[in-house]
Amino acid sequence: MQKTGAAQSQQTVRYRGIGLRKGFRKYWMLYAMMILPLAQYIIFRYCPLWGVQVAFKDYNLFKGIAGSKWAGFKYFQEAFATQQFWDPAQ
Repeated sequence: MQKTGAAQSQQTVRYRGIGLRKGFRKYWMLYAMMILPLAQYIIFRYCPLWGVQVAFKDYNLFKGIAGSKWAGFKYFQEAFATQQFWDPAQ
């Protein structure tokens, strides 16, 4: 006699996974191959976001990006207020 859907779903499925250390030892070459793509992704996708902050800061070369005061939209308002900004759009 076969079990129906309700009886089958109540059965426990045993999963015997390998430990973290054993898994790393077994698949260390896979992890080594993942280092370069992961590094490339971090360098070219996340690091440029750090420089975007310069547009919103009162940047000081000696203090760096993190040490400079926050300016907000001050420089954007100045740029949009000038006629020279809108001339290329015409």
